[in-house]
Amino acid sequence: MKWNVIKFDTIDSTHDHLYKNGENLSDGTVATAEFQSAGHGREKRCWIAKRGSSLLMSMLLKPKITIEQASQISLVLAASVIKVIAEFSNRHHLTKLSETNINVGVGPCADPLRRADTGVCPYKKPNALFLDSLECKEIQFKWPNDILIDGKKVSGILAQSSVKGRDLEYVVLSMGLNIGQDEDELIQIDRPATSLSLHIKTLPHKNEILNLILDRFTEDYKSFIQNGLASSINFLEKHDSLIGKEIVLDLGTTEFIGIAEGLDQKGLLIIKSRDGKKKSVGCGEIIKVISV
Repeated sequence: MKWNVIKFDTIDSTHDHLYKNGENLSDGTVATAEFQSAGHGREKRCWIAKRGSSLLMSMLLKPKITIEQASQISLVLAASVIKVIAEFSNRHHLTKLSETNINVGVGPCADPLRRADTGVCPYKKPNALFLDSLECKEIQFKWPNDILIDGKKVSGILAQSSVKGRDLEYVVLSMGLNIGQDEDELIQIDRPATSLSLHIKTLPHKNEILNLILDRFTEDYKSFIQNGLASSINFLEKHDSLIGKEIVLDLGTTEFIGIAEGLDQKGLLIIKSRDGKKKSVGCGEIIKVISV
């Protein structure tokens, strides 16, 4: 996969930029920003991050897959991000960049489609990293799109498809990863949150983290296109924060209470109600975890 990275200092939203201009941009375009004035996640929830404190990125993908399959790509990225964080926690270095090509351009927000400087972004091995107490089991996935460390959100993922008729045009896949926030900043967020800097003593530069995620996602995305979602699902099951817990799920018009039993092979959440009936859902909002 060839990635063309456009870096913005300030933009309203990297996600909205790629989604609005997707027809005119190439497959593999990645937009990053130091600050977003209107960054958001699912349901247009505001992403709170001061300048430079988070890795804010969106990628444009144009795979030849079905609309249903496109809805599964966010799970592939979730698995990739967890793997990268787990590499930190295991003190391992990722293997060198193999098939991934990353080109970097700088695009001013006033003229976001113009690239002022294009060149090669060299891959660098990450610095020696170690954690105070973080273990792999503490890095968890919370359906449908959150990554947690020790039960607190460190990353959120958003996927949006552009469809023409019955055909998929493209997918914009976005991620915010908390890197440098301290506890005083995180307390402003309306739900428990954390950042990598609170767990990792020596952090690599954001560009290195971006390279690592793109490298890992290249492999996982290739596997997804060729073989389906099974590999990512099997990995996420090991990091599932909800499995075995009773939850309340808001389905929009009704609420459903049941025990989360993991994901099926299409990435749907399996819930068993109190009367033993099972239900698979593809969207919804978990509004309460009753048992922990």
